[in-house]
Amino acid sequence: MKKIFIITVAISFIIINSLSIYSNNRSIKWVDTFREALIISRKENKPIMLDLYTDWCPWCKKLDETTFTNKDIIAKSSSFVAVKINVEKSNEGPYLARRYAVRSYPDVIILDSYGEVIKAKIEDESLMPIRITGYAEPKIFMMFMDEALYSSKNR
Repeated sequence: MKKIFIITVAISFIIINSLSIYSNNRSIKWVDTFREALIISRKENKPIMLDLYTDWCPWCKKLDETTFTNKDIIAKSSSFVAVKINVEKSNEGPYLARRYAVRSYPDVIILDSYGEVIKAKIEDESLMPIRITGYAEPKIFMMFMDEALYSSKNR
């Protein structure tokens, strides 16, 4: 009986670990705070993908359910330090919403390791902040991420 119990516990442990490894590769790895994102960004030399959202926002939920679960978006997100901040519940939220002049949600902004908005050159050579306000389907969001990576490397 004791042997069966030990085998059952061992098999359960293996299954639980396998599931957690599998699920970790199937979702964006979000860090918990903006401050943590800044530290990791400097250490790993990656741009920050800041997602500012609220619980009541239907487009925020759609972004989470469709775009942020897309396998290509998840894979590309490893090139960023991803941080998700609920502006109404996080201590950092109100400050970040003011600092980045957020007018609606979701608002996904690409930042450097000092918290400055990364800008892309547009056709007339002017600079435009790299951000998406509102919902973006995976195809559009992927183009946004590609531009963000290109612009962050060519500053």
